[in-house]
Amino acid sequence: VDESAMAPQREVVNPTGTIHYASSESPRGSWFSFSLAAGLAFLETYGWFILAGIVATSFLMPSLQRWAKRIENNLNGEANRKREADLDRQREQVRKKQAEAFEKRVQQLEEERRNNPSQSERERERRLEEINARAARLGLQPRGQATGESSRNGRPEYNPLMGGDVPRFRTSRRSAPRGGG
Repeated sequence: VDESAMAPQREVVNPTGTIHYASSESPRGSWFSFSLAAGLAFLETYGWFILAGIVATSFLMPSLQRWAKRIENNLNGEANRKREADLDRQREQVRKKQAEAFEKRVQQLEEERRNNPSQSERERERRLEEINARAARLGLQPRGQATGESSRNGRPEYNPLMGGDVPRFRTSRRSAPRGGG
């Protein structure tokens, strides 16, 4: 028979009123038994509150981090404002340089057009020839070369009195119901 099972046990009453039995001859000592019993009693009493606190903290943590970051930004706000102001000035300078370069290029192109009108005419003629070539590939009459029997878009005009290759029969529209039964 095991002697440790036969060892006398004593009753330990926790502050919450629960009773635990502890062996007086515990291998770790009586302080371990008492602390273990006290820890279990604490968890029995406040366990659900601890669990609710952990869950609430996990849900609220992102909000708390944003709040802490906002406070930190407010504390370092002057340095951030100065840095943003410097960045804004740099961006504005870059925009001005780009706008000036664009204006300069536009003025150069306008001067070239004024100084060399034949080049712009050649460019216009070349573009018209490209358009006419595309129209010929699509089977359309180029603009400005339309004959009397065709309209602006290159197709022959439709005249219902002249008849046509295909006889057209159109049914009359269905009338809306007039009510009644």
